[in-house]
Amino acid sequence: MYIPNQVSGLKGDFHAGVMQVARRWRGGPALLIGDTNTGRTGLDEQSPVFGARSERWMLGLAHAGWADAFRHLHGERREYTWYSPNAGNGFRLDQAFVHRRCYRGYTRPVTPGEATASQNDARH
Repeated sequence: MYIPNQVSGLKGDFHAGVMQVARRWRGGPALLIGDTNTGRTGLDEQSPVFGARSERWMLGLAHAGWADAFRHLHGERREYTWYSPNAGNGFRLDQAFVHRRCYRGYTRPVTPGEATASQNDARH
């Protein structure tokens, strides 16, 4: 998914649409992945950009059963997915939200090297 930035004037509508899908989801395991131009206030930003609306949206997804995969694995660790070319400050604008039907027992990602090794072990 792609959610436009605040300057576009469209971010609120996109947030509302994604939240509607998230709250109504009754299908099987699913992921919501993409550039949300959103993050947790004071946690996913080096400079203040995200406000109360962003915070409510992120927490609302969690309340609807969609875990932020990075936060699920790393707690409050600070990492950034984009750096401003002008100021050089970082933001975590890209997320993967994992539906509760997927994240039971999910403790850490598998690296490509581990996946290949696992496949090779299964063949021998």
